[in-house]
Amino acid sequence: MLQKGRQVDPTHAPFVKMIGHAYFVDRDFTNALAYYRKSSWIDTSFADGHFRAALACFALNDYRTAIDELETDEVKSGEIDPMHTKQK
Repeated sequence: MLQKGRQVDPTHAPFVKMIGHAYFVDRDFTNALAYYRKSSWIDTSFADGHFRAALACFALNDYRTAIDELETDEVKSGEIDPMHTKQK
């Protein structure tokens, strides 16, 4: 079903994110991370892709990258000022 959604509009970030969810549920965190990042790349204002990427990074024990993804999510969501992160 998700692949059909991508055929309709492969540039729709939420569809791509949902494919990442399917991999995440199967505990294939590497592929989940790839799709979450792709969803944020497709639509640079799509902050949820960064949040989901952070969860995949935590599952992969890549805590430094997870924190980077969370900070990016919060900046893009408008929750924090970029000047208050290490990503200045």
